[in-house]
Amino acid sequence: MLLKEFSDEVDIFELKNLPEKVEAVAWGMKKIAGPLGDGIMEIGMDATYDTNSKHLELYSIMAEHDNAGFPISYCLLTTATAIDVGKRKKALTAWAQCVHDKYNIHPVFTHVDKDLGEIAALRAVWKSKKVDVEDYEGGVPDDAQVDKNSQVTESIPGRPQGPHNPPLSTPLTESTNVLQICLPPPSQPIEFEEEHDCDDGRLPPAERPRIQGTGFTLLLQPAVEQGSAETPDSGDVNDDTDSACTRRTFCPVDFQKTIIDMMERHYCAHPDIPGYVAPEAAAIKRWAVQQMYTFCHNNGLPELWAYLWENWYRSGRWELWARSVHELIPVLKTTMILESHWRRIKHDFLHHFKMPRCDLLAWILVKKLANSYYIKLDNLLMPNGRYHELCSWRKAFKNAWRKNEMKETTLPSNSDAYCPNAQKWVCTCPAFVTSRFLMCKHLVQLVRCVPPRFFLKVKRRRSTPFWEHQSLRLKDTRECDSDDSEGQGGDLSNDDFPDDDDDDVRSLNDDEDDEDDDVVVGRVEKGLTFNEALSADINLITDFLAGLQFQAQFRDHRFLRTLEQEGAGFFRLTSACLEKEKRANKRGGNAQLTWDKTAASSMFYRPRIEDNDGA
Repeated sequence: MLLKEFSDEVDIFELKNLPEKVEAVAWGMKKIAGPLGDGIMEIGMDATYDTNSKHLELYSIMAEHDNAGFPISYCLLTTATAIDVGKRKKALTAWAQCVHDKYNIHPVFTHVDKDLGEIAALRAVWKSKKVDVEDYEGGVPDDAQVDKNSQVTESIPGRPQGPHNPPLSTPLTESTNVLQICLPPPSQPIEFEEEHDCDDGRLPPAERPRIQGTGFTLLLQPAVEQGSAETPDSGDVNDDTDSACTRRTFCPVDFQKTIIDMMERHYCAHPDIPGYVAPEAAAIKRWAVQQMYTFCHNNGLPELWAYLWENWYRSGRWELWARSVHELIPVLKTTMILESHWRRIKHDFLHHFKMPRCDLLAWILVKKLANSYYIKLDNLLMPNGRYHELCSWRKAFKNAWRKNEMKETTLPSNSDAYCPNAQKWVCTCPAFVTSRFLMCKHLVQLVRCVPPRFFLKVKRRRSTPFWEHQSLRLKDTRECDSDDSEGQGGDLSNDDFPDDDDDDVRSLNDDEDDEDDDVVVGRVEKGLTFNEALSADINLITDFLAGLQFQAQFRDHRFLRTLEQEGAGFFRLTSACLEKEKRANKRGGNAQLTWDKTAASSMFYRPRIEDNDGA
């Protein structure tokens, strides 16, 4: 086999206890899994299709290191001809067990999508670890799933009437047939499978009532006459009239975004992040279930609540996706490292071939694709001082940090709305808990301005404080007061800003300039001349000033708070310009330095010089 020729790069696994007629080929990437080894904290498992001529599913296990993914094992698998119960789970368990034993991997978090076979396999191998069921929107069902896969049900005649259940056009006796089924009592007690804990590797069964009666009633739909060959339109499955009569949605479109946002908050809640309920896992679950149940009850959505409870909120399912059940918060929030891996395989390599042979696919994975991961991992584990490609998340992290630095915050009179704690790096604002990088403008503006090298070395932690670097230092009271009145920024000393003559720093700065190209400022971009644009701004401010003077008689504190909050940036600019003018007209005073941090916003403002000689 071709893989045997690459024995210095891969370890071929011999999968044990495979079900009959299950075809599987698995190998490990020894140059990646070996150096990482027992230091792996998070792994992800996923599969893709249409990669080879034998139609085998391509599985991969990727390890997280520095918030980036590295493939440690691959498996080509098919269970199409096997008839054993749990065939795919057994095959995936055998593969995962080989990875576990060969490289001594003991991850704290394992990330998968909503595939029950993968979940069961990971639970069977890593019994005491946290399995995270992920989706592209942060672990909750996306719009397409709620809209297409779970909101359409058959119209049941005789169903209870409700706000979303219109009355039936015909009586129950005319539209249904009643079938009475009587079951004799069992001669022996029926054994029901009890709930399983996480240690046996199996998913808990659904929580359903136990039927012990001797009979029950089924309501059968009457037979519907199909259209004849002469009238094909009457049997069209896409006919809107037929669809409206036989199908209905149990999740209206108006509620979908609200439900998804609510589930996002439930997923992100954690005892280390204050703001919702008591900092306990049980209290968070109780709060989430109560909030979702109340919403469904108040809006008359019983079927939606049944779906959410059975698939997301009941015991055994809540533990799969909520991050509050573990004391640590994982670095990875979704399985996008695997999706990006599949995109790279198919778009960069397999687009040259149409369903290649399995040996060609293995050669691409081992000899072509793996080289880039070898280089990246060597640079992360053994830095040599030379330029190397940075992980893509660092550029996105820097852009998010810079944007939070520039955002306006409330003035001191309104600063008690949230309780940011920069030492623990937590905040009660809604933006923090759902942030990809666990940051918000309140925390970013509480610390001193960071040097460019900060974005190259900062480390993400799984417990508080979530970001760790020596440059993260709190501002003192004087600096905070200066920021509120004159602008943003910290102590820009030479020690904080080392020489930026570095290729890595420049590579991060290149993308930051690209985002500013689309920003439209003022009226000059609308075709106005400078004088026309400035006159329009002056007229706007003059008219608004007259309106402000008119508001004084009403003494409305709500308007004052809104004015201070929304106009904080403009007030800082005016204060900086007037302070510059005051210094310019002051005799014997020290002139304001050109690169003073407080003069950044007023740099291009020309002060009016008073004529004191004529006085």
